[in-house]
Amino acid sequence: MPQGDRTIYDFSNAGAQTQLAVPAQNARGRSATAYALEPNFCPECGVIISEQALSQHLIAVHDYLMLSGTLLPRQAALACLWERVFQTGDVQAHQRLCLLLGNRPDGTGRIPYVVALEGELARWLRDGPNQQRRDVDKLIRNLRQSETARPFYWELLTSEDARIRRIARELLLPDVAQALNREETSADEVRRWLDRLFPFEDFWEQIRICQRLPGFGAARTPVRDCLRRLQEERPVACPECGLSLPQYRLESHLRQSHRIYQFQGVTRSLNETITALLADVCRPRPEHETWETLEALVREEYGERADALLAVGVRTALQRLDHSTQEAALAGVAEVMAASGSGPRQAMHLAGYAERVPRQLALALTTRLPQPLGKALVRTIRPILARKRAPQEMQVAAAAALLATTGKDGPGALKVLNSLIARCGKARAVERLRLLERQVGVSQTLTELCTEIDNQIRMSCPRCRIQLRRPEMARHLWTEHDLVLDGRGVKKPWQLIRGWIKEYRKSGNAELLTRCRTLGQFLDPTAGLTRVHRLVLAYGVQDVEARQVLLAGARQRHASLCPRCYALVAVPDENMPRPLNESRGRLSLGGYCVEVAEGGLAPQLTMTTLDGFLYRGREPERRLSRHGITLLIAAPLVLSALVLAWLLRYWHIPAHGLVGLALFLALLAYLAACLISWLRARPAERALDYAWQLLVPRLHAGAFSVDDSTFLAGLALASVGRGQPVERAANLERVLRLTENAVAGAAAPLSHLAALKRLEVADRNALGLDPVPAVVSALARCFEGKVPLLFAQQLLADWEGSWWTAGNLARLRVLLCDKAFEAGLEVADLVAAGRAAPALGQVLQIDNLEGLAQLRLLWSLRPSRPWDSWSRAVMVFDLAADADSSRKLLGRYPDLLLVDEAAPPIYICGWGLVFQEILFTERPRRIEMKARREFQHKEYELLVGDHRFPMPGDASAVVHRLERWFRYHLSDFVPQVKNVYAWKAPAGTKPLPARQTVLCEDCQRLIIPVPGEVGVLVDPARKRRR
Repeated sequence: MPQGDRTIYDFSNAGAQTQLAVPAQNARGRSATAYALEPNFCPECGVIISEQALSQHLIAVHDYLMLSGTLLPRQAALACLWERVFQTGDVQAHQRLCLLLGNRPDGTGRIPYVVALEGELARWLRDGPNQQRRDVDKLIRNLRQSETARPFYWELLTSEDARIRRIARELLLPDVAQALNREETSADEVRRWLDRLFPFEDFWEQIRICQRLPGFGAARTPVRDCLRRLQEERPVACPECGLSLPQYRLESHLRQSHRIYQFQGVTRSLNETITALLADVCRPRPEHETWETLEALVREEYGERADALLAVGVRTALQRLDHSTQEAALAGVAEVMAASGSGPRQAMHLAGYAERVPRQLALALTTRLPQPLGKALVRTIRPILARKRAPQEMQVAAAAALLATTGKDGPGALKVLNSLIARCGKARAVERLRLLERQVGVSQTLTELCTEIDNQIRMSCPRCRIQLRRPEMARHLWTEHDLVLDGRGVKKPWQLIRGWIKEYRKSGNAELLTRCRTLGQFLDPTAGLTRVHRLVLAYGVQDVEARQVLLAGARQRHASLCPRCYALVAVPDENMPRPLNESRGRLSLGGYCVEVAEGGLAPQLTMTTLDGFLYRGREPERRLSRHGITLLIAAPLVLSALVLAWLLRYWHIPAHGLVGLALFLALLAYLAACLISWLRARPAERALDYAWQLLVPRLHAGAFSVDDSTFLAGLALASVGRGQPVERAANLERVLRLTENAVAGAAAPLSHLAALKRLEVADRNALGLDPVPAVVSALARCFEGKVPLLFAQQLLADWEGSWWTAGNLARLRVLLCDKAFEAGLEVADLVAAGRAAPALGQVLQIDNLEGLAQLRLLWSLRPSRPWDSWSRAVMVFDLAADADSSRKLLGRYPDLLLVDEAAPPIYICGWGLVFQEILFTERPRRIEMKARREFQHKEYELLVGDHRFPMPGDASAVVHRLERWFRYHLSDFVPQVKNVYAWKAPAGTKPLPARQTVLCEDCQRLIIPVPGEVGVLVDPARKRRR
């Protein structure tokens, strides 16, 4: 608070309990210390005490409580806290109430908190007797906010006030439903929980709450069973004698005591009741209770004749039904009969009738009876297995049930099989036995009987129409037509293997897999077994042997397996391409060559591709080589020296001076020629430029070529920091676009694109442009899932350049985080990406998790900008986009978050605040401004902790800015950082692909290969078109 020339801000007790507000200076100019020591009196006991000790006295002696910085009497403070809990659901206020009131039983055995809560609820109900439903729901919602108080709500169920007990049940109902949301929950457990919820209330209230439990998430089936029991246990009065008894005993009481027969609330005679019960049983989905009632009634009236009479009644009722509903009714009656104890006896009675309906019911009942069946029942059912009027599926299922009792092999099983195929032709008998084998599995008796009948059948060849018995037909089809006999039909061998594998998936018969392997190895001794293994896994069979064999082959070939067809898929080379081979002006790689030769008088240019010579002749715009220039300049002077030496000797004139002069001039000419050649571009440099200007435009002419791309990648690596960036810009842009499209279609390695991107960034830097945005734009595609993370690793790994300064690296990290957060990624996703691509992780500094979390939290504050009320600070994301202003600043403060640019600037970093080149990691004890008068002017000094900073003028605004920034950064921003670690990406966000997709040549699916393992399908539902 400003006061004269001095402003004091004390943060030393910021984390302690709030003190009573005391002004720093009273109206008469007294100091804050003098005011605090001034005598005062206690409002409770009147004792004289200093203002400084008054608050401690009220708390210690009179049990006052501090609430929002104000001291209140205990009852008033508790009332305020209860009001916060009831009105707003304040969790902190609720927890404080639990601590203040205590959670241990007192001398009366009750918990003080529960007693206080019960009293507050009674007051709330008394003050608002006509509370609306929405008010009660709000109260329950607010009370459930505190998890600490939930266990105490059970004590409210013993309250004498029924309304409070009802509120307690509403509070506990979600917890009870959650406890009952388990697969192993039973109706008895539901009943135990209801008994806990209702220590006093009657059945009707329990039924009402039980009906609501599924709406809170409880398991529906046990709740429904418990509800049915509750409804049956409701006490009702007998209409005849007035005796009170449970609902479920009313009908039996009326029958036994009053000879009154009731069903579905209607009173009938005995015969009419039995007829109604039979009609209700003989329908598609009868109730088990109806059959139990019918059986109990008939046994009470007829004793030992009950089973025979029930069979007669069911037969008559089923025969009266329409044929359309008869089949479903048969299944329903068989279900309820099998669940009762009289099922076997009913089956024996029904099998004795000659009509179709009772025999079919006997077969359906046999398949549902518990095993083992009695010997008498087996003998009774066996004759009706081959009746033509019964459905074949029902007879086969009944035979399977009989075999479960007699065993699949032996005399008993043979009798059952003979009964099943009696009165059938050979073909139909074999068909029935095959159907039975699918249900019971492999049986030696069944196989021998089936083979015996099968060998007696004459078959016709579908190709040449010759008729032979089965053994001869199998040999004929294999030797003459390369076909395999399968049952009554013929198939191609591999088609038969596929059929066996599908059948194995249904039956689990291991012999079928043995047949597949034997036939596959016989068809192709070299690769047949591998093909069988592929088919087995492709059809979803979890065969460990097949998987291990195929994975071993993939590891040997450094390949991956297609997850759909399990074919070998080559893994792309993940190494960066090597630069071009250079030797005296010659650049070559993989059959491509660009050479500038200066051996003759004129320089020669040669360009070759895989298709042959592209150009061979004199270098464009170069008439003479170094040797040609030397010969042109120095040769005439040397020749002149020779001529002068010969002529002057002939004329007897001394030639030493003139000849020496000519040779000296020739030497100067030679040196001039060497200087000219040295100033001109080297042959290798000129070859690079010719490759980009003349050769590159002709590559990828018809379609994208991997060979052309390999040469271009090597050329790009060789061109970094060399050549003419302006001249090759257009061609580089073209090949970059073509390579990006090829990479997206899995037609080119990622390393080729990474090499071209490196050259693009280096050229931007050479032209004086900012290279960081180009790198950010390339790596942002990895965060969007368009390019695998392998591209980031290849682009950044072992990349050396003049622009890799500390400032640019910090800018790159900030801008990459900006793009990643914009794509929906969180800190955990960035860490996973950094581990998949270590070079990217080094740039993102994934080891500094706190720094990433701070950037993520700052990015989330972009819309709100809570600091705008006291500063127009610039976020580091906006600052990093400007290369000129941020490169030096981020190089000095890599953990920079915000910049308050007002003079003097304040830098908010991850480790603290930087002011005047000093880092403050903790809140200083004081921030104040001092002013002193020096003759005609004032000198200002700013004190921040133990540091003193001279100020040119009044620094009250600086004090205010520092105070706000320290408070916000250390008390608001930093505590929120720990919550960022648990943030998850939005639902539907796909994981970032780590490797490049590859096209499987067999099934035409795009997959992400994993060396030596099964790859991952990119899109299982889509098949790529060629």
